[in-house]
Amino acid sequence: LDLQSGAGVSAINADANGIVTMPLQPAFSVYGANQSYSSNTPTVVEFPSEEFDINNDFNATTDRFVAPVAGTYLFTGTIQYQHTGTAHINFFKNGGVLNDGYLDFRDAGASSASRVFILAANDYIQLILYHGTSGATTGTRTRMSGFLIG
Repeated sequence: LDLQSGAGVSAINADANGIVTMPLQPAFSVYGANQSYSSNTPTVVEFPSEEFDINNDFNATTDRFVAPVAGTYLFTGTIQYQHTGTAHINFFKNGGVLNDGYLDFRDAGASSASRVFILAANDYIQLILYHGTSGATTGTRTRMSGFLIG
């Protein structure tokens, strides 16, 4: 079975073993550069580099994943920072906190989070760092990824 999109590209494939793939399913993985942040200030984490970005839904200029279609999405984020102390990590939806959702880390040097969001088309997600001490993130150890679940 091979269902084609309007552009003649395979949208859904099922092989003889029943393995289904969806090559156009929105998915991305990006990583950061060393980024400075100020104490006690919510900071949008910058992701200038992509490992992959199916359909180009992540904008490295605004550091936003923009949902191309409505659906349920899973996001993960990891931040390594240079100072210990209390740090918070969260995903912002359309520029704001959804259900608080901050995860607190003390004296860890790194934070990670994963969340599931129901998004409308054109909703966007950003990863936010809030740290009690000014410092900087460690580039390639700061990452964000996400994909459409369904």
